[in-house]
Amino acid sequence: MKILLESATPQTLNFIPREYVSLVNYTITNEQSNTSVSDTNIDATTNGGYLEITEIFDLKENIYYNIDITKTDNTLIYRGRIFCTNQDIDTFSMNDGKFTEDTSKDNTYVIYE
Repeated sequence: MKILLESATPQTLNFIPREYVSLVNYTITNEQSNTSVSDTNIDATTNGGYLEITEIFDLKENIYYNIDITKTDNTLIYRGRIFCTNQDIDTFSMNDGKFTEDTSKDNTYVIYE
């Protein structure tokens, strides 16, 4: 799952595609409202085994999205999930669908049975 911000500035989304290309299309679908936003002919660059696109994504905080990225001939090269949050993801962890602050910082794990 990819984490993006609710932001009006460009963000970079990097992913491992099925095929490396220089132009892509994408469709982002809001899981709650089932509405989609698409864009075509987006420049993609290869960086360390990843394909990267930089765009202004129209996302709302605390919403999950599905993303399909295709070549310009609509052949699927990546399918994934996005969570939009403005929280600092380095100090927060996901528990039961809610973010809670990790204050321990000692790399211990809690196993629930």
